[in-house]
Amino acid sequence: LVCMPENGHVHRDSHPHTSLGEVFETPDLTGAHGIARPANLFDGPNELRKGLAEDEAQKPYNVFDFYYESGFFTNIAKSKPFEYATLTVIAINACWIGYDTDTNNSATLA
Repeated sequence: LVCMPENGHVHRDSHPHTSLGEVFETPDLTGAHGIARPANLFDGPNELRKGLAEDEAQKPYNVFDFYYESGFFTNIAKSKPFEYATLTVIAINACWIGYDTDTNNSATLA
């Protein structure tokens, strides 16, 4: 093996028959806990496609999945009239902001 002492001169270890191939070996790809790491940064294209197919097969996001199964407020939050009322309030607020912006002639916003 090649060693670099403090004086800066390179010399061989006590094994005179060590070849450069043994000195510059390929790195060990075994990670922590003996688990093999991949040699490349990215997997092959087929592995990426497989991962995408698995992601697409998952259930689509629905906020109702995070709600309780039953209850007074759960029933209100899941109801269509509540959904429409909420969207109506948002739309009216957006219209009011537009109207107030166009008609407000004051020098400050206070």
